[in-house]
Amino acid sequence: MIYYKKKIQQDVGATAVEYGILSALIAVVTILGLQATGTNLGTTYCTVANQLSQAVGAGNTASGCSATSSSSSSSSSADSSGSSADSSSSSSSSDSSSDSSSSSSTPATYDASNSYTAGSTWGLDNMTTFITQHVQGMTGIYDADGNEITSPIQFAETLGVSAEDYQTYADVLNGTNPDRSSVNQNNSASVSAYNQAYATAQTNAQNQIKSDMANNPSANIYIPDVSKVTETGSDGRSNQTATYAYEDVPTPTLYIFQNSSGTFGPSLYLNKPTGD
Repeated sequence: MIYYKKKIQQDVGATAVEYGILSALIAVVTILGLQATGTNLGTTYCTVANQLSQAVGAGNTASGCSATSSSSSSSSSADSSGSSADSSSSSSSSDSSSDSSSSSSTPATYDASNSYTAGSTWGLDNMTTFITQHVQGMTGIYDADGNEITSPIQFAETLGVSAEDYQTYADVLNGTNPDRSSVNQNNSASVSAYNQAYATAQTNAQNQIKSDMANNPSANIYIPDVSKVTETGSDGRSNQTATYAYEDVPTPTLYIFQNSSGTFGPSLYLNKPTGD
């Protein structure tokens, strides 16, 4: 009996010690938690109290509180503002980069110092070549803003010649106005009348083109690299592409273009770059 009594006392004592230790641990955790939470709650309460104190005109800081919470809030706001400014700066930098990229894609401009030119001086001669050689397209030729010129009519318009005036001149040289097919080759009077009408029409068309260009004296055509110019047209049988072949020595301003077989050979009258 005495044995069992001691046994029960030992078990009860062990359980009491375990509960004591467990209670102590819970107390420590609770204290630590209350300290952390209490600090945050204290800051929150002081922030609210400070705001109310300012609202009623009792001062910037409520009794028992410091301006720390307000400063913390202000600092947070400043950090947010700084972050916004950085974001704005980044956006501005991005926009600037975008503008720079857009600017770099703008066609280059040319001038007479670094490019061949074909202004009004040779305008009529080059248009005559385009028409008589049946040139339909071209590459490597630009206007003053760096936009590529891809057709004879566009070439003429760049120099101030209207598409209508260019077409009138083309009709004369191609024999459609006046109509060459209506001439009776066996009748000298008919041939003479046609030749006179043709000469008059040609002179009038040329004078109109010259007048158009005279109204745009500063207009010019630019060729940065004559070796990269191509002219496409018909040799009477098929479409051909001519590339730069050589500079005509007797006529230094004349540049010859030919296809591989030599059956298609338009030319261009050009002024050399003034920097050469």
